[in-house]
Amino acid sequence: MPSRQPTLQSATSDGQNPGIRYYHIAFIAIALGAVLLLDAVTPLALLTGILYIPLIYCSLWFFRPRTAFVFAGIATILTVIGYFISPASNGVLWIGILNRVLTIAALWFVALLAYMRRKADHRIREQAEALADIDYLYRQLVDGLIGFGIYRISPEGVVASWSKSAERIKGYTAEEIIGQKFSKFYTEKDCAAGIPEQALAAAAATGQYVGEAWHLRKDGSGFMAGITIYALHSLQGKLVGFSYVTQDITELKKIEKVAEERAEALAAIDHLYRQLVDGLQGFAIYRLSPEGLVESWSKSAERMKGYAANEVIGQNFAKFYTEKDRAAGIPQHKLKTAAALGLFSSESWHVRKDGRRFMAGVVIYALRDPQGKLVGFSNITQDITARMKIEKIAEDYLAALTRSNQELDDFAYIASHDLKEPLRGISTNAIFLKEDYAEKLDEEGLKRLDRMAYLCERMEQLVNDLLYFARIGKQELAVKETDLNAVIKDIELMMETLLLERNAVITIPKLLPTISCDATRVTEVFRNLITNAVKYNRSKDKSVEIGCVDRMEDKSGTVASRVFYVRDNGIGIDKEYQEEVFTIFKRLNEEEGDEKGTGVGLTFVRKIVERHDGHIWVESEPGKGSTFYFTLNDGVAT
Repeated sequence: MPSRQPTLQSATSDGQNPGIRYYHIAFIAIALGAVLLLDAVTPLALLTGILYIPLIYCSLWFFRPRTAFVFAGIATILTVIGYFISPASNGVLWIGILNRVLTIAALWFVALLAYMRRKADHRIREQAEALADIDYLYRQLVDGLIGFGIYRISPEGVVASWSKSAERIKGYTAEEIIGQKFSKFYTEKDCAAGIPEQALAAAAATGQYVGEAWHLRKDGSGFMAGITIYALHSLQGKLVGFSYVTQDITELKKIEKVAEERAEALAAIDHLYRQLVDGLQGFAIYRLSPEGLVESWSKSAERMKGYAANEVIGQNFAKFYTEKDRAAGIPQHKLKTAAALGLFSSESWHVRKDGRRFMAGVVIYALRDPQGKLVGFSNITQDITARMKIEKIAEDYLAALTRSNQELDDFAYIASHDLKEPLRGISTNAIFLKEDYAEKLDEEGLKRLDRMAYLCERMEQLVNDLLYFARIGKQELAVKETDLNAVIKDIELMMETLLLERNAVITIPKLLPTISCDATRVTEVFRNLITNAVKYNRSKDKSVEIGCVDRMEDKSGTVASRVFYVRDNGIGIDKEYQEEVFTIFKRLNEEEGDEKGTGVGLTFVRKIVERHDGHIWVESEPGKGSTFYFTLNDGVAT
């Protein structure tokens, strides 16, 4: 911004007014000489002293006020000299002296007046310069305002002054707007309603008007304006105009609208939160100060603890604990731990208002402001008395069940041992009878002996299967990394004879993954499924496909990941029997000769899969084959 030029002249370094010229000094010197000469030829110089007075006023040509006293001094000296060189008069001596004294007094009085006049000029000059500086700074301030427009209008509403800030916000230059009615900034609707005139009238009546209105720029665009009008009065109290301050608050209004919407949303959320907290059953949620004083209370807390809000707010939350826990400092320990870790949870006995105790599950969250300062805690209390009773019943039931399972295992072991001995005896006697009395027995008798030996073998196999089934649920899994491709290869080698006899082929569309599992158990799963696929198959060319899919839905609609399958082209299974095939000793088809099994193979498969935290299901249609799907979750046992 260009520097402001001085509005008034200042003194030069020699203290003279820059307006003094040499001819002024020459005139003063000649005038002094002329007055002295006149004084010398005039008796008593009655008029000569008076002639020095205009010369003293010549000091006003000089800048320094004290110059008047210099001139008075010079005039005094000349007056004294004139007394001695003027012709003698016929008058009395004392009259001449008095004349000179009065003349000198008049000279110095005039000099004092000139001095005071010059000092007053100086003060006026300084005030004018100060006012000019203030006006300049005010102009800089007003012109530099961003987002505001400040200007002055007359009492009639005519624009009397304009600023750069007003030009930026309105678009008009000073030449375009000074002398125009300020109402041109308002919309036609507001002008028709007399809004501008009402604003001026209100400012004139009260000294100030504050409001908001839609204003128009020079280009016709509008903006929301915050308006402040100040009434300007003279020293006599007469209204001389108005100071008009306009602020573009369009963006502010948008922000306010967003803030209002957010405030309404927060209020709605707070209302919903209150409803949620107050409606909780079996829970109590309330807020604590950093010192542990209750700061907020909910209906849910009132229901659980028995205290109304006015009874507990401001009280220390330690009152909810037993005397023993308070003496041990448990409440304070919980707050310190929550403050240090951000969260603390525990279970302890709490006391209601009526003195009854209940087992409480407590979670305390530390609350911090954006700067990380601790501002309080959120305390969530759950009445877990009923749950503790249920857990105690469940623990007792589990202990009883464990004892029962152990007793069953013991019984199975003892029963199997005791059953095997008579079975072996019957089988041995049947063999001996056949060998020793073959010639005495007819064909029917020999057949019955063979049947007896066969039934003994079947019975022993059933007992062995029952013991194995019990061991599957008890023994720990030997989990290790297992290549399923190698597992299937080993099974093919073991079943090579059966596969050749039945004209069966095992195919693997893509390589199977390597997983963590009990290799022996998983081998048994695949061997059982492959054996069934070959055994229950009447097709001339029997096929068994083994594979794995990344994701698929099971029968319940749950999406399972890494699902293995064994698919065949056998006889299939009716939908109504697809769950029964996994029941122990359940066989759906009559078998002949050596094919006849005990009906436990698929039961073993399900048990092993479940021990690996997986599940198994079958999809099949009669005559179209079956597909057994199962998951193995990295050998994690249940």
